[in-house]
Amino acid sequence: MVKRIESCLELPFKLIEINKGGEQFVFAFRCFDDDQSEYSIEMGGVTGKFEITYRGLGIDGGFLCDLTVGNVYQFYLDLDNAYNIQRGKDIKVTMHDYSEDRTMLTFSFDKTGHCVVGGFFKNDENGCRNGICFDEIELDQTEIPPMLSALKKLFNELERIQGHSNYY
Repeated sequence: MVKRIESCLELPFKLIEINKGGEQFVFAFRCFDDDQSEYSIEMGGVTGKFEITYRGLGIDGGFLCDLTVGNVYQFYLDLDNAYNIQRGKDIKVTMHDYSEDRTMLTFSFDKTGHCVVGGFFKNDENGCRNGICFDEIELDQTEIPPMLSALKKLFNELERIQGHSNYY
């Protein structure tokens, strides 16, 4: 009998939410993958599905992203590091899928502490011919900590469930 994953997170769990100038972008942890057993969790860790939603500039769409938990974890570490050292430096942080051609989300910090977010997400279901692309959503640095907090909460929960913090 396969034990269901019990989580303290209300799914879908929003990790990144940006609302600026009529544009809305949401990146969320949608659900845990089906068919995970206690053994598969012990051996490979918890896996899940991530979802993006974008509304603005005549677009209203969303779909599941092709990302691994490890991809998102590395992005979390990089974003946290960039946020903490970004004053006075130009730093670019990127989240992407393993092939770097279907999913990419970039946070670019400038020397004054501003951040510009852009990305593209291609829908794998249609052979990656359809997707969403957006550029230059400007953020104030005060908008980054809630994102870091949500990412930290996700990874704390995954660590609790799987019993370790190896996400690769």
